[in-house]
Amino acid sequence: MKTLNITYDAMTIENGKKIYGETCMDIPMMDDVADRLISHGSSGCAVARIECILQSVELLRGRHYIKGSIKDYREA
Repeated sequence: MKTLNITYDAMTIENGKKIYGETCMDIPMMDDVADRLISHGSSGCAVARIECILQSVELLRGRHYIKGSIKDYREA
């Protein structure tokens, strides 16, 4: 099991203005999936599942995940 640090963009609204920013999250996953993400930036349906996780967590934080904004995968 490896943990990847995933960098992406999120958005929040403050005083009626949209504020965009870069953030990251650590997500544990199987070694082979992590290795493919690090080397190729894709791994079957893993990116779609990761985007679902990011969207859900950002909503709980009061922000919005920007779909397709994943910038980097690194081993944490």
